Amino acid sequence: MNLSLEEARLFFELMWGLQHYVNRRQGSLNDIPSPLKYAELPAEKKLKVREALWKSPGLIDEYVKKNPESLSSEHLEIVRSWKGFIKGEFFVLRHLKKYTIFIGNNNQVYGVLGLFDSLEDIVPAHALPVMAKTVLL
Repeated sequence: MNLSLEEARLFFELMWGLQHYVNRRQGSLNDIPSPLKYAELPAEKKLKVREALWKSPGLIDEYVKKNPESLSSEHLEIVRSWKGFIKGEFFVLRHLKKYTIFIGNNNQVYGVLGLFDSLEDIVPAHALPVMAKTVLL
């Protein structure tokens, strides 16, 4: 199962704004004037910025405090919630109707949703279980 189209679009709108801010603070990519232009970059370029974000989660607080995109309090709260991210290696165990089961360290179990793409399309059931490095929000 995936987020709704509206929820997935909101996720990316908020995430690109945050990553654009991180890029400006870290200086990884030059001359990216807006979150929209940042979103157009190839994934491999955005990877450095994303990794910088997960290494420095305090940037989330800084972004929320400065609110450079003039986000609503509801949207700021969504971004703030990402400080609870879980980065690591997970066993992708099984696809269910409502979510995919990931098992992390200490046998912690997570129900994970896809964004635009179904996780079953990315990792077919016949390939399970499989190990994945990812960040859960």
